[in-house]
Amino acid sequence: MGLDIAFDAFHGAYTAFDRFKKCIAWAIGGSYPPHLIENENGYVRNEYGMVKYNTKLDEDIWYFNNEVYDLKSDSGIVVLLSCASSSNGEINCSMCDKLAVELEGLLPKIQEYENIFGSSGHLKRDGGYVEVTKRFIDGCKEAVKAGKSLEFR
Repeated sequence: MGLDIAFDAFHGAYTAFDRFKKCIAWAIGGSYPPHLIENENGYVRNEYGMVKYNTKLDEDIWYFNNEVYDLKSDSGIVVLLSCASSSNGEINCSMCDKLAVELEGLLPKIQEYENIFGSSGHLKRDGGYVEVTKRFIDGCKEAVKAGKSLEFR
């Protein structure tokens, strides 16, 4: 059981898709729940080795910094980050085109994220964040070619 997104865009655990979205949020200067405290060395840990959470941020929403990335309300990134990790969502065809272009522009930041935090589980199995993003981009492009939505199943 897990999340399969049409056009071979993503296959893996729902939690892996959430970690993928966390990486995308980080690439635009934002934060996706759970909001962990991070720095250039990775996750900040307390004296017991436990990851620290930013308790000032609401765990039910994601954030971004407009000074880092000029995010428009009609952005594909907004649609992606707002998608629930469920098997009944979709990203419409016209938004797939925008999303592919936006994600391609974020690949250097996604590589930076991977260099700092690494990958695990299904994301590591599939080559890490950059490769998973490229696969997602390809899935978006295939959906556009077919004139169909990117369906979550």
